[in-house]
Amino acid sequence: MWIIGIVSLIFKSLVQTIKFMKTYKEIPQSKNPTLLKILKCVKSDMNFRLDVRIIESEYVKVPFLCGFFHPTIYLNTCFHNENEIYSVIYHELTHFVKHDNWLKFFLYCINIFFWWNPMIRNISENIYDACEYRCDQIVTKNMSSIQKIDYASIINRMTGRNASTPIGVTLVTKLNSDCVYHRLNTFLYPCKIKPAIRVIITSATGLMIVLSLLSILLISQANDFFTPADASITSANSYLIQNETGSYDLYCMGELIDTNLTDLTGLCGLPIK
Repeated sequence: MWIIGIVSLIFKSLVQTIKFMKTYKEIPQSKNPTLLKILKCVKSDMNFRLDVRIIESEYVKVPFLCGFFHPTIYLNTCFHNENEIYSVIYHELTHFVKHDNWLKFFLYCINIFFWWNPMIRNISENIYDACEYRCDQIVTKNMSSIQKIDYASIINRMTGRNASTPIGVTLVTKLNSDCVYHRLNTFLYPCKIKPAIRVIITSATGLMIVLSLLSILLISQANDFFTPADASITSANSYLIQNETGSYDLYCMGELIDTNLTDLTGLCGLPIK
């Protein structure tokens, strides 16, 4: 069952990736001079030296970044204000600089491997959100209160738009009302966390991750708590083997359960090999 879950999730991810590639492969890189000018400005401010591709499409529900070595930013055509475009591009490139794509891909693989563990999913979702909070704080670090409100309006407009893209490849963080509420609070009403509290939170999170990963032992040892002797004897999982002495050996689930049986009361329906 565990392997079936892993295979099905990998298959689902591949289907999403193929669908994504079919949707966007024909869209050329944006030649919009305004976008390219803003991109150049952002790269200069961030001291970012790699080439960055920008793709504009009405199919893009929320802005996102794709690529582990060569970043591509996907934008919706609804962005016209230069300040908004600057903030969005800065936010997405911050994900790349902080290696969030690698982190999210690793977490996605862990989620596939431990698909049955809700604690792993919960921890991953919190880490996804934390990546967004960090990028928001970096982008708004030198903004005025009015500029922060304008930036918050961008996030608010994206609420409820779920990008139909492969999480394992494009690493889109879906926006919902709870996530948006906490994101806005992180930069509109910033507060400093005391070092002691930060250590406690980090230690507790690390402990939860370790305990969740160790839960694999529950799966590997599950068979130790169930033996063929505990199973019901049916014609589907059991059979008899006749000995030279005329007695019978009883097998269940491929393992020997009893030997030298002469009284077959209750076992007459079992196949004899």
